[in-house]
Amino acid sequence: MRLRVIVAIGVLVLVISCTSADESLRHTSWTLVALGPASAPQPALEGSAATFSFSEDGNGITGDTGCNTYWGSYEADGESFTIAELS
Repeated sequence: MRLRVIVAIGVLVLVISCTSADESLRHTSWTLVALGPASAPQPALEGSAATFSFSEDGNGITGDTGCNTYWGSYEADGESFTIAELS
């Protein structure tokens, strides 16, 4: 459950900070540094390094929370993206 919360909030932070979800996302990596709304962010857990990466082919995502990994697919549309089949 904790992993799902971290991933969900991290994705929201990414969506907020993303200016365009097109080709520029391919083969990029992100590290979660804060959780919650942009107006009142909370620092990520100390000592954790939750990551999120977009694949080179433009349809996959992977990530790591330090003790668990996750993967799935995404679809970019204009200035946003949707994640599906997250495992």
